[in-house]
Amino acid sequence: MPRGLARILITASGGGHTGYARAVALHLAGRHQLIFATRRGDGWSRSRLAGLGRVHETWAGRSPGDPVWRSIGLARGLYDSLGLPRVDVALCTGHNHSIPPCIAAWLRGARLILLEDVYRISGGSRSVRLLSPVSTLVALHWREQQGLYSRGVVVGPVYEPPIYKPWDGGYILVTTGSYGFKRLFDTILGLAGRWRLVLQTGRVDPGPYRRDGVEAFRFDPDIERWIAGASVVVTHIGVTAVNSALGYGKPVVIVYNPEWKLAAPPQDARIVASRIGARFLSKLTLDSLVEAVEEALASRPPRIPSGAARLARIVEASSS
Repeated sequence: MPRGLARILITASGGGHTGYARAVALHLAGRHQLIFATRRGDGWSRSRLAGLGRVHETWAGRSPGDPVWRSIGLARGLYDSLGLPRVDVALCTGHNHSIPPCIAAWLRGARLILLEDVYRISGGSRSVRLLSPVSTLVALHWREQQGLYSRGVVVGPVYEPPIYKPWDGGYILVTTGSYGFKRLFDTILGLAGRWRLVLQTGRVDPGPYRRDGVEAFRFDPDIERWIAGASVVVTHIGVTAVNSALGYGKPVVIVYNPEWKLAAPPQDARIVASRIGARFLSKLTLDSLVEAVEEALASRPPRIPSGAARLARIVEASSS
């Protein structure tokens, strides 16, 4: 390995966690040897990280909405992670899946840098709280998170740069990741006829929603193309809201999903929504959704630079 070239492990556990990983990796690729730990079978993350470094798959633990027994995957994940290459520093981007790779790296002498979830304000996420005692520091998105950790450092909201030029395609995009949000899809159909709708449904069957003026599909690996052309983005608590508002400058409505037991509480999401200029709904009705969409259309999100570059500099400095 050439002098000055560090080995850096970055966990990329799918969805927004992979978004965090890619956002930081874009500032490190080419200068250091990057190694990514993704969830087994996560082809989407592998494709998003293509060309930035080596990708290794490890077993995943529990995700939001999964039963408790899925936590057994952490033991299998540690077994997989002990086979990862040795690294100088590990950036852990959250999710239970990231715990075994980061523990394995720390046991072999690596420094740990943690990134807290963008929505965690009143309390830290479980994965970061578990790893924080052995970490060098915890990177934070907002000043409101400073009280969570003694070694917390605010870097700013971490999000990916846009890959498309924003434009107005005259439709509402409803996107809720791989898990879906059936009640939201059912409710927003009340806007059909008034608006063209594009629904990304994940696990929810898109068939019943397809009709004139409504396009529905389970997944599109190029979802940013739809974000770039949306008039409004309606989504759940997730990084898509931050990327859409701050990366693409889109009006955003965030709808709380009570089925996500491991997600941030609604009071935290409300604070983040206010920071990115989004409208937040804790209780979903057609009337409240119509009002939120109309309010979003009349506003524009603030311009806040991504904290990815600053976090990359911290990781780079920790690797020496």
